[in-house]
Order: sequence, then structure tokens, then C-alpha cells
Amino acid sequence: MKKEKIAYYAQKIAAHADARWVAPVFFLLFFLDSFLVFIPCDSLLGTTVAIRPRHLVKWLLAAVLGVVAGLGLVVLASYTFLHGYLDTIINDYSMYARVKDIVQHAQQYGYFELTISVFTVVPCVIGAVAASMIGMNPWAVFGIVVAAKLLRVFLAVWIIHSGGTLLRRIVRVYLKIPV
Repeated sequence: MKKEKIAYYAQKIAAHADARWVAPVFFLLFFLDSFLVFIPCDSLLGTTVAIRPRHLVKWLLAAVLGVVAGLGLVVLASYTFLHGYLDTIINDYSMYARVKDIVQHAQQYGYFELTISVFTVVPCVIGAVAASMIGMNPWAVFGIVVAAKLLRVFLAVWIIHSGGTLLRRIVRVYLKIPV
């Protein structure tokens, strides 16, 4: 989603910030984003909070609950009724041969690789599914992916809410780049 669209939707939501439906909308967006991955919810929440910061706690709570519920559903599904289907897809179809290699490689490093991957570039839903294929402890996987997703959300909201002054300071002081 382009930044103009995010700003447009954030302005529309912020215009109705006192309405009862705003927090459930954030819950639903973060719930869907937990397993669909294509909605830039953290940017939308951060931009909306930058416009109307008074409702920060309520909206963050809705986001946290949406992430926990969505990723809980992903972990539950990938460890129970989808496990056999995912195993069949990875082992029987040649187009997923690379996924099989990744799963076999991940078995060597386990929780360390899962933690590093979901805290950096891998979407949490992919990490949860790969961990279920390896047979990792579902409670540990749930904790790792929820912590990673919430850290991303809090970091995005904090950086956008601060107006970027913190980011500019980090670039100026630590990277020695004038901004």
C-alpha cells in the first residue's frame, strides 16, 4: 500500500477517533494481518496515532489483542488440522522443494533461527508454519512469533509517533550522517 493511501485511511480513521468502531477496526486489521501478511497495519496505526495521539493506549491494546488472537489461530491451525496438509504440500510437490530444504536446515538450528528470522525479515506466519513442520514446541513458537510481531508494531508506532526525531537523531549521532 502506498504511503498516500495509508495517510488517507489514517486521516479517515482519525476523523472518527472518538467513535466506538475504531478500536474494533484495529483489532480486525491486526487479526487479519497476522495470517494474511499484506496489510501494513503498523504503519496505519502509527500514522493514525501521529494524527490523534490521545487514543494511543486503546488502539495499541486492540492491536495487541488482534495479534495474539491471529497468531494464536495460525499456531493452532498449523499444529493441528493443517499439519498434514502442509506436510503433503512440502514433501510431495516439486515447486516447494526449497521450502523442504529450509525446513531441514532449520532443524539444525531450531529456536535460534526461528527467533532471528521472525525478528528480522520473515513474516511471523511463515515462521510459525515452518516451526510446526519441524515439530517445535507450540507454546515457544507462539511466544516467539507474538513477541516479534508486537516488537515490530511498537517500534513502528513509536518511530512514527515521535515524528521521526528519534530516527533522525540515531542517523546523525551513530551513523555520522548529517540530516
